[in-house]
Amino acid sequence: MLKKHYSIIRIVFLLSIISSFLLIYLITVNGQPVLLPLALFSVIGLTLTLHLVYRSLIKPLDLIAKSLDDQSAEPIAPLLNHYSRFSNIAKLIKHSFDYKQSLVTQIEERERAEDALKKSEALYRSVIETSTDAIMLIKSSGRIVFHNSSASALFEIEANKTPHCLKFISSEELRILRQKFKRAENNLRDYECTLVGKGDKLFPAEVSISGVWESESQCFIVIIKDITGRKIMEFEKGRLEEQFRVAHKMEAIGQLAGGISHDFNNVLGAISGYADIINKKCSSDEKISKYAQMIMSGASRASDLTNKLLTFSRRKKIQFIPIDVHHTLEDVADLLNHTVDKSITIECLLKAKSTTIMGDTMQVQNIFMNIAVNALNAMENGGVLKISTKDMYLNKAFSENKAYEIAPGHYLNIDISDNGCGMCKKTTAKIFEPFFTTKSKGMGTGLGLASVYGSVKSHNGYIDVTSRLGEGSTFSLYLPCITENKNEDHPIPQIKKSENSGKNILIIDDESFLCNALKEMLSWMGHTSCCYCDPFEAIEFYTNNYKDFHLIFLDLIMPGMNGLETYRMLKKINPDLQVIIASGYCLEPDRQELLKEGVNYILQKPFVSSQLSDALQKVMG
Repeated sequence: MLKKHYSIIRIVFLLSIISSFLLIYLITVNGQPVLLPLALFSVIGLTLTLHLVYRSLIKPLDLIAKSLDDQSAEPIAPLLNHYSRFSNIAKLIKHSFDYKQSLVTQIEERERAEDALKKSEALYRSVIETSTDAIMLIKSSGRIVFHNSSASALFEIEANKTPHCLKFISSEELRILRQKFKRAENNLRDYECTLVGKGDKLFPAEVSISGVWESESQCFIVIIKDITGRKIMEFEKGRLEEQFRVAHKMEAIGQLAGGISHDFNNVLGAISGYADIINKKCSSDEKISKYAQMIMSGASRASDLTNKLLTFSRRKKIQFIPIDVHHTLEDVADLLNHTVDKSITIECLLKAKSTTIMGDTMQVQNIFMNIAVNALNAMENGGVLKISTKDMYLNKAFSENKAYEIAPGHYLNIDISDNGCGMCKKTTAKIFEPFFTTKSKGMGTGLGLASVYGSVKSHNGYIDVTSRLGEGSTFSLYLPCITENKNEDHPIPQIKKSENSGKNILIIDDESFLCNALKEMLSWMGHTSCCYCDPFEAIEFYTNNYKDFHLIFLDLIMPGMNGLETYRMLKKINPDLQVIIASGYCLEPDRQELLKEGVNYILQKPFVSSQLSDALQKVMG
């Protein structure tokens, strides 16, 4: 608009100049020179006036118009330092431009902040929604105003509804929570309690609460973690620790049992040996013979207890042969059917297809008989004894949850259950311990189930028990089965025969009373003997007199030098010597090692004269 006005003024200015020159021409032509100065003055005045109007009005307005068109303060920069009204207008325009730029900058910053806030909100919402923990915002009134998807999955929360927290927690639990929350100064962490989940199912939870303010009202951020899995793991860990503790304790008891068996059998050997001698020499006296037989019977019972201890500690020699477990179970059931009270029913559900195991016949029978007898004793008022079998394949995971490891493979599972009085957890944890019994004094030795435990381990199997008071007990056995019969080759000692006349025998045993009993028994059989309790002294004596002896009777366990070491030293002196090893207990690997070394016979302590005579007959003829 200003440019248009400026163009008009220029046209007017040109027209004025033209009219002035025309006026001067007319004056000159008409002969009026007096008016010429006046005309020139008018033209000059008009020119100056128009120039002044251009500089003070037109040009500033033109710069202001350009600045407004360009939306820039650069064109009006020359006006800012002038002292005129246009200078104030320019300053106002520049200020408006600066204010506008400030507003634009603020708007851009706000837009960036809003974008960042949206991204942050989206991130936090994603974190909250993907959290496996239930996260809720609860008002002080108990109303839930916000919850994530995990909370919806954990609790019964309907869509578009505001539930109350009392729906998920009992009033008593809520009272305890409030007390703890106040004591923790409005910041409770990892409090364990029981909540109500979907389907009114109770579950253990870990709760954390923080107090916040929203719109001048107090709210609480509640984070709930379902710790059911952790509690199960803790329970399993505790159960396994208890099983391992029991297993280690029983292993220690087994080692102790094996250790004392040697000394115990030495004492029993002397008792039974002397009683046998008395019985033979005083057979004409009925009372003395009867007393001797009673002593031998007592020694035999004590020896049986020792054998059970050895079985428990897996130190007794066992002979593995193929055994059909179903036949054995049927024999046990048939035997029990003829002896149990009529109020007890025996049921056999033998469904397994692979029924053959490698085992010791006597031990397998004793395993089933001991468990069955205990089950019958638990059913004083009658009941049902169930014996069932099935095929199972046990993997590595089975051993991970058991007291000791067993090899993966195909097993025969035998369950023997009753509906008797049952047992508490404390009793169940101790039933396999030696000498532990719930029977009245004098009614049991406490070695029955201990020997069962040892026998099962000797057969590379596993035994477990579950029981509840008033409901009964179930013994579960897992024994490795075979698909075909396998006979193990056992080395047979080479028996050297000698003349049938009386022999001279060297006895080496650290127990003097047992030496004397053995010497007396050999004398009664027509043999001569001499005894040494110190193996070093015996070796020195044998070095000078080995040609005088036909046989050496050698104890396996002695202080200073054991029987195997003594045997090796004696064999260096006389490679053709004949030896009978006597032992209170002998591990199967040790037994095999002795036989490989050339030992002629291994005699189990305690023994009587008939067993000793049989050993001598087998070695010397």
